[in-house]
Amino acid sequence: MKLADQYYALPTDVQSLLLFYNDDLFREAGLDPTQDFSTWEELRRAAIQLTERDGDQLTQAGLDISASPYQWYYSAPTLAYPDGQVADDTGEVNYASAPGYQTWERLTGLVTEDGVDSAEFLAEQSKFAIGKAGMTFKEYTFTGVYNLTAPDLNFSLHPAPPVADTVYAPVATTSWAYAVSADCADQSAAWEWIEFLTSEESQRTWVAEGGELPSRKALLEDQSLQEDPNVAAGFASLEDAVPYDSMGWDDAFAVQQQIWDEIVLDEQDVESAVDRGADEERALYQRKGLLE
Repeated sequence: MKLADQYYALPTDVQSLLLFYNDDLFREAGLDPTQDFSTWEELRRAAIQLTERDGDQLTQAGLDISASPYQWYYSAPTLAYPDGQVADDTGEVNYASAPGYQTWERLTGLVTEDGVDSAEFLAEQSKFAIGKAGMTFKEYTFTGVYNLTAPDLNFSLHPAPPVADTVYAPVATTSWAYAVSADCADQSAAWEWIEFLTSEESQRTWVAEGGELPSRKALLEDQSLQEDPNVAAGFASLEDAVPYDSMGWDDAFAVQQQIWDEIVLDEQDVESAVDRGADEERALYQRKGLLE
């Protein structure tokens, strides 16, 4: 946020990507909600065990993944390559190679092969929030969302196991900031607002009540903020986390969502869909002037 000795913005919150368990559904399925998964196969088996059907009809998703898979497909490849989704030196889209193919195959296979979720099951609802999914994978901020919208939901936070066999970091994060526009009529008032948002007092409130992780590193050492085990899990996730590494946001997600749709809905083979998507993402960056 600092360029040429001048600040243009200040960081507000940080989001790590974590696995949410419905603790009650875990116990009903004979699973231990206090245990993290160490491998992808452990997660897969648990998701299958948490899935319920009435005949051919899905009645409980083992893992809520069909409605909003983007948290997986932007974080998992980031962790599978030493320089993230996009190579720092060449701008090459990394995921069109072995670890990326494995990541996409495993993620989509939860639906296409294991049937732990489907695009049709409760498509317009938050399956996890209403107790119809054993797990979901979300930004940490959803602790605040669920506490507010589903106060009776008994859930816990856990690091997700690596999707690919080759992994360079355990957790991906995003971070957010407030900036003052050059067109702002009252620069002083705008900065006063940002200083309030990023103050220690405000961030303590966010941690305690808002479902946010602090951008002030000193607060991570404050044990009084970690009495809630879900907050403690969020804080711990930042220790070895790496930022999501790409050259885009919603525009890149649209390309990657098309990969998902081609595999899951159109039954295309994984490598062909991933290769096509990587080509389109590369073309996107060229149109944006980020690549030659």
